Amino acid sequence: MSAQVDVTKAHGVAQGMTVNVVIAVKDPVTLAPVNLTGYQLEWTLYTSAVEGRTVLIPAKSATITLADVDGTSDGAVIPLVHNDTMSAAGVELVAPGTWWHELWRTNAGSERLLAYGTFVLLPSARRL
Repeated sequence: MSAQVDVTKAHGVAQGMTVNVVIAVKDPVTLAPVNLTGYQLEWTLYTSAVEGRTVLIPAKSATITLADVDGTSDGAVIPLVHNDTMSAAGVELVAPGTWWHELWRTNAGSERLLAYGTFVLLPSARRL
């Protein structure tokens, strides 16, 4: 049970930003919000959806919190900090572009992909 949740240009996530990205999790059949209370979550940014892909931002799990989006605790809040995509010296760690992200439930015996999709990373405002 997983649903496509794209993070688009309209979300405004750019290199070097500190921002919370909220991934709303819905049942892909009923479209009902999924309450994530008690779930252990892991989010990762990759170069693509294919096997053998490269990890751009390693799994974040300890810092993920929950938010109410369309229901109770149905949003996974992924905190991206400036040095996830750009160093303090302004060195690019993740290039702007369209990448792939996945949100997994990692509770033992209940592991499954909850949400996936494209993730647009905009160029740093400092470089525009």
